[in-house]
Formats: sequence, structure tokens, C-alpha cells
Amino acid sequence: MNRASWLAVLAIVLAIADGALFLAWAQPTAALAPHAEDPLPNAAPAAAPPAAGDVATPAPARSADLAMPMPVTRISATADTAIVFGTVRLADGTPANGHAWLSGDGAPKSGASITAGTFLFAGVPPGRFTFRTRIEQAMPTERDVEVVAPRTRLDVQLDAAWLLTVNAVTPEGLPLQEALAKAAPNASTFGGVLTALAFAEPIRGDLPPTALRQATGGLGEFRGDDRMRGGSALPKQTLGVLTLPPDRPAHVALLLRSAVVATQLVAAGQTEVVFTVPVADVTARLGKVRLRLLDPTGNPLPKVQVALNDQQSGGGGKATDAEGRVVLEHLRPGRLGLEVRHASLRPPAVQIDVAGGADLDLGDIVLLKRSTVTLRIAGADDTTRATSTALAGTLPGWARPSSNSLRVEKGEVTAWLPAGRHGIYVATATHCAFVELDTTAMPAQPIQVALEPGAPLRMRCRIGGGTGAAIVRSPRGILVFDRELNGNWEQSLRVPPGAYEVEVAVGSGGPQRRMLTVPIEGAELTFP
Repeated sequence: MNRASWLAVLAIVLAIADGALFLAWAQPTAALAPHAEDPLPNAAPAAAPPAAGDVATPAPARSADLAMPMPVTRISATADTAIVFGTVRLADGTPANGHAWLSGDGAPKSGASITAGTFLFAGVPPGRFTFRTRIEQAMPTERDVEVVAPRTRLDVQLDAAWLLTVNAVTPEGLPLQEALAKAAPNASTFGGVLTALAFAEPIRGDLPPTALRQATGGLGEFRGDDRMRGGSALPKQTLGVLTLPPDRPAHVALLLRSAVVATQLVAAGQTEVVFTVPVADVTARLGKVRLRLLDPTGNPLPKVQVALNDQQSGGGGKATDAEGRVVLEHLRPGRLGLEVRHASLRPPAVQIDVAGGADLDLGDIVLLKRSTVTLRIAGADDTTRATSTALAGTLPGWARPSSNSLRVEKGEVTAWLPAGRHGIYVATATHCAFVELDTTAMPAQPIQVALEPGAPLRMRCRIGGGTGAAIVRSPRGILVFDRELNGNWEQSLRVPPGAYEVEVAVGSGGPQRRMLTVPIEGAELTFP
């Protein structure tokens, strides 16, 4: 059998498997008798859109608005879970296409496609969830929904929006993005080097450093080159399109990740804005970092690849010279993670804040052998999550500890940690624990971890159209929360009762720090 025949057979097998999975997930609805007002799912879609406004009610899963085939995402299907389904339409009633997410306390975040205005989630545990959408040419939307088994329906009509095309050129009329790629090729990244965000108030100074590929927040949403997602290529001078709330002006910021290059006030309903900026003004905001790598005995490490990347990128960088030195140039400002590719040695798990135009010398960085650590967690369940943090005292002054997710499988965690002191935070929906380890004096393994009832820490973000970042950590430096802030949302987690350090940065202001005491009955934290 030739290769083409094998591929055809494989496609048929996968199609049969997908069909079997869908039938298994949809089984709770199969026993329902057809209803006169609620025809079978493969009936033709209704011609008229739903009434204005949102509806979130338990309902039969058979609907004229839900035409097959249906995109399905399973969270964890059991007899006690629910199917969540419904419709999403644009402000003019047109069925939308895009993506939707469900997230809630005690349940993993799950995504599904919105196809021809319909979506479906299966295996959702009853409770309160947040439903979010990402749809081209529509404002990001979120709705609270109370999920009730066996079926819950949510119909959403999106708010009106206006589209603003963002262009950037040099004084000579050349596309700025293209000119920048020639002047600083190392700065190039998927989606373009330059982006834009809009704000209700003027931006004074740079945004808080972001660990993402591009800054988030502000009013509406910025969409750059969409060719990788099936969209059309943009004109060379066009950075992207901002989807904005109607009937209000906006202060648009041209961004080099978190560094503000220029701003303009745009009138409500304006369809296009053009930034005219010399290439030198942009390259002046790129950062430079120099360092030297040493082995545990203090000898330089030549020909080792070093990179500084955001959380959504990897690779690249530059090799050290014969003395273990390297200079990384044309870095887009932001919170960047140190990556070193060596066969057996690892750097500390850290992030570096690179400001616009920064020229940083990190000095000597010693790479160390990593240790294998196994934790056995009593009382772990499907919601258990664990993160590790390199503790202060083992890190240089310029470094910011980064939390790394650890995989919990069958009540155990196996982690590979660089030499030094580490804190591990383990939490379920109701219980939690802190574990501190020194890899130079490791106890017998597996290390037994007993979870204790945790205090609920309830967090509410009310930044709306702004942007920011927040960190919550124990006094000994164990991270329990590290998230960039935008929009309005609520989240709860369980932490050991006690004192915590809170660091919050909003807009172009610097970070503000304060202490928070969390008693066993819990505490609330509101951003900003």
C-alpha cells in the first residue's frame, strides 16, 4: 500500500473515532423526545436571530439555532456534568465565527470553536463559570453563566464596535515595520515587532513589563497579521486593526512590546490612523543585555547558546565566545526569561525586566547541575496544581524569580530543579501546602506532602480598559499568583493562612507593594 493510501485509511479511522466520541458525549441528550419548538440538531438553522440581549438558562440541547456539525470540547464527562451550548451573534444579528472559553473555580479552562454562530462544551461540572469570546471584528466579550446539569443554554448577542486600521511609516513614507526589520533583524518576531493598544486616558510613560509576545489590555483588542490563522495578509504599512467600543475617542499607543513609541488621540468612528516615526526612534528603545556564563568550578563556558525570550517564544539567541561572554542586542522591552542550552547544566529559573533602551550587564551567571525531586501528595485530585519558584538568596539582584508549572500525575510530582533553594506551592480547590527544598541537602525521596485546608484568597480585577500586572508571594518568596491585569474578572485560590506580599503595577505607574494578611476564613484582594 502506498503512502497516499495509508493516509486515506488513517483519515477514515480518525473520522470514525471523532464520530464515536461525539456520540458518547452527546448521549445524555439522545433520550429526549423531539419538541415542537426545539427541533433536532441537524435541522436547518432558524432564519430570525434571537431577541436582543443574553439568555443563560437550562434548556434542552436540541435547537433550531444549533446546526450540525457541532464543535465539541470535553472537560471531564461524567453523569453529573452538563452540556453548555448556545449561539453567538454579532451586533447586527449575523452568526459569529471565532473561539469561546469557559473557566471557573475548581475546573480547568476549556475552549471550543464558534462555527456559524454556534458552540458546545461537554462534561462541564455544575457551578458558576465565565464565558469569553474572541471574534474578529467584535469586542472581546465575557458573560457569567450558572451551569446546571444536564444542559445549560447561553445565547449571546455581541456589542457594537468600530474598527480602526493602524498604519506606521517612516518620514520617507516607507513601511515602518519593514524598515525596522532591516535595521534590527534580531528583533523580528511572529506577528510583527510593533503593535498598538488604545486607552481611555493618555499614556504617560511605558506600560508595565509584559512576559507575553505583545502587551495586552486597553480598550478593545488589537489584531495583527492573521495569515497563520487563515486571515489575509495586511498591507506593508499596516500593523493591524483595533476593535474599539463605539461612540468614544481613544488614545492609541504605538508599542514596542511594553515600551510606548508614540501616541495619538483618535476620534470616535475614525477608520484609520497613521504613525510617522523615524526608524532610529524605534531602535533606540530596543534593549541590550551582556553576561558571562561559568561552570560550577568558575571556568568560562564557550559556545553555549543563550537567549532571552518571552513566555510565548523560544529559541534564537547567540553563542558565548571563548571567555563565556555574550551580548544580546535588539531586545524588545519586557519581562524576559533566561534560556541557556547546555547538555547538563542549567541557569536559575529567572526573568529579567528589560526596559526600553536598557543596556544591562548581568555579570557572571553560574550554571549548575539539576536535581530530580519527587513529591508524593496525600489528598491530590484532578484539580491539583503545583508550581516551583527559585527562592531569594540564591539569585542575583537583577533577577526576578519565575514560577514553573509542575505536572501532577497520580498524586506525584517529578521536577528537575537547578541547584539551590526552591519553594513549591501545591493546591487543589480546597487544600494546599508550601514545600521548601534545598537541592544540596535533599531529604529521602519521595518527599511526602500533606495538604491542609486552605484559606480562600478571592481576587477581583476591575481594570476595565486599562492594563497592569500583579504578583502575590509568601514572605519567603514562593509565588502563588503572577498574572497580567486587564478587563474585569474574578478568581479564587487556596493558600496557607498567613502574611503575603502583594505587588501591583497599573498603567504607566511603577509597582506598588503592600502586605496582605489571609486568615483561615479568607481574604479579598481587588486590583487596582
